[in-house]
Amino acid sequence: MWIGEAGLDKLRGTDLVLQQEAFKAHIRLSEQVEKPLLIHCVKAVDELLALKKEFRPQQRWIFHGFRGKPQQMQQLIDAGFCISFGAKFNAESYKACPPAYRYEETDDSGLTIEDVQRLHLGKK
Repeated sequence: MWIGEAGLDKLRGTDLVLQQEAFKAHIRLSEQVEKPLLIHCVKAVDELLALKKEFRPQQRWIFHGFRGKPQQMQQLIDAGFCISFGAKFNAESYKACPPAYRYEETDDSGLTIEDVQRLHLGKK
């Protein structure tokens, strides 16, 4: 099990400072109960990286629903994140992601995990 989905979203309209305070509470909870943190992040990667550096968590942080480019993915992996890919994903990023850092998810796609895995492998 994990804590989350928690994080930062600059497109939601909620004050970013308020979001950061709520996210910090989730970080502390993740560390306290020793569970990974599943992260929702939209247009706030720099802020997310800063919080990772500030807190230096012991628990795994998993970037949920990653759709970004390989360069951004590598930046996250270098900072200690794992990456979760769903039905909508960047194929180059998926291929470049080391299996030890890669998760797969169905989220709200209506697909089975096997269907999502086939998509990731380019099979129909």
